[in-house]
Amino acid sequence: MAKKTIPVYNVSFFSLTNKLIDQTQIDEKDDKLAWELFKEFGHTKRAGDYLDWEETTEEVDEDDL
Repeated sequence: MAKKTIPVYNVSFFSLTNKLIDQTQIDEKDDKLAWELFKEFGHTKRAGDYLDWEETTEEVDEDDL
């Protein structure tokens, strides 16, 4: 099977006081999508909360794309 390297994003949700609330990994760098996921996880976005992004790569089978 052929392998392909794709970009993925580690996104961390921080409070105004820089406290890490949660983190996840998603396929695209999209603030709206990230906030929706954190909402599904039971979190509420408050004034001053922010996201921190880290781009990395993942090797996948081309058949899975």
